[in-house]
Amino acid sequence: LLEAARLIDSAAVLNKRQVRVNTAMFYKQAKCNAHVEEAEGWARMVETVASAAGEEDQEAMVSKVLQLVGGFALDPNRVVDCVVDGMVCAVNLKGPCKPLMALLKSLSLPSARIMEIVALKLSSDNPSLWTVIAMMIEEEIVGLEDVLGYLDKDRYTVEDLFANAVKKLAITSDPMGFHD
Repeated sequence: LLEAARLIDSAAVLNKRQVRVNTAMFYKQAKCNAHVEEAEGWARMVETVASAAGEEDQEAMVSKVLQLVGGFALDPNRVVDCVVDGMVCAVNLKGPCKPLMALLKSLSLPSARIMEIVALKLSSDNPSLWTVIAMMIEEEIVGLEDVLGYLDKDRYTVEDLFANAVKKLAITSDPMGFHD
């Protein structure tokens, strides 16, 4: 269906990517030494992420985060996890996510790696997480093909997702501006 709608180049490529994603998710071992990281560094990182919504100078915030990563030997994957948690909290509190989105973009991690980190949270069925994923697709931090590999095939079919998206689009595109 996605190939027919020209959203992806090849269904075979998508299936191959799904196999790789599943293999990476279940069989890849992360090598992180949490004993090297310092608690003070994580405390400062959480404070920086929590105060990012009110941050005026995004370049200064990005610089501060990179200094914390280097100065306290923080794992970049855990930093991404912390930033994604911050975005989910911002969505829940109806706060701005743009500064955190800019921070995530500036970390320059491959989109597939970011989705591997985010995918670990998908089992929680948190609607705010799906909102954050949609915003990351919109900001081109992750690609749609990266996300599709993590959908539960038994639970979500592409046809169902497409039908639901069309239904929501029809509801929200009321010419009078009224919404249900």
